[in-house]
Amino acid sequence: MARSIETVFMVNPLRSSPVGIDEGIGRILEESGVVDYVAMTDVLGAASFVPAQFGPENPGDAPDAGSWFDPGIALGVMATRHPNLGVLYGGIPALRRGPAELFRAGLTLASLTEGRALCWIGVGERYNTVPFGYDRAEGLGRIEDHFRLYKLLWEADAPFDFEGNFWKYERAFLGHERTHRPEFWALGGGPKLIELAASHADGWMTVIPAAAPSPEAYAKRVTTVREDVERAGRDPDAFGFGIQPLLMMHEDPDVIEAGLQSPVVRLLASMWGRFPHASWRDEGVDTVFPDGWDYSLHWDALSLSHAEIDSLLQRIPDEMVRRSFLIGTPSEVTEVVQAYVDAGATQVAPFDLLGSWGGSEVTLDAWTPDTVRWQLEMFRELKG
Repeated sequence: MARSIETVFMVNPLRSSPVGIDEGIGRILEESGVVDYVAMTDVLGAASFVPAQFGPENPGDAPDAGSWFDPGIALGVMATRHPNLGVLYGGIPALRRGPAELFRAGLTLASLTEGRALCWIGVGERYNTVPFGYDRAEGLGRIEDHFRLYKLLWEADAPFDFEGNFWKYERAFLGHERTHRPEFWALGGGPKLIELAASHADGWMTVIPAAAPSPEAYAKRVTTVREDVERAGRDPDAFGFGIQPLLMMHEDPDVIEAGLQSPVVRLLASMWGRFPHASWRDEGVDTVFPDGWDYSLHWDALSLSHAEIDSLLQRIPDEMVRRSFLIGTPSEVTEVVQAYVDAGATQVAPFDLLGSWGGSEVTLDAWTPDTVRWQLEMFRELKG
């Protein structure tokens, strides 16, 4: 049976906000009836992500964008207060969590939500792992262990042994209680990760237009992954295909144009615009990083001086910025997102960079009433 479209509202669990979700936003999302999941991303090293020169001159003048709650706990709090919303634990680096520990966290969230719990598992970006002592080179091997073990941890009715790339279990067992099974999707765009997803995961989530610059390109990727899922002896109709559209969405074109000049937006375009970065050349756009550069492997804002950041910003072509996002009015952007759904996406998790527009800068840590309304209208359209 084919999956129906699922919608995801992204929340940044900053420690300057209430644990869980702002009650006013939570009620709006719950009462809308069109939000399937609220997602929170596992960010530990935000200080290594955004250059310090983009922050306020006086740190106390604005919320600290580098201070995040543990999203698993925050989602649990939210689930108790808003029982009609599913929870999505996003961006979890396989490097930083043990498979059994993460699986048990998923079981806990699934029990709280009567089965409406989902985890996006990624290899882990450099900024989110290396500063805390993890070896990024182990990422793919560890994520394979994770996905193979999730199946065993759910199905085992007695202690079992396992020997993987890094994890070795001896007589491991989480107990007999089985209430609701969480879903575990692979998050990323690399060929090896997608291969692992087709063999072991419940779905695949990726960023667009970075991983698929057009609905036609996305349709080709969906077809290939479905074939890989079927070759692995699994049901492609039960497999989820998620997209996280990067949006610059507003009814006022002047706001969009101002946003496109934001240093934060331009920097994100250089890092996230295309995966891999070198594929910009296929579209006739000059790259700004050297051959072999990969955002998840190499980006570390703390290693760059102010002068190096300024030099990078000057090299970013306007065409790169404009092609890195879905840009336009809410109705125009929704039309493009719908085309990706028609191409095979079954889950949509928009990331609206203008959602926290305050008239002078994009801070990425809040919403405006308009952006909440526009996202909910998008979800209604997508759900038909």
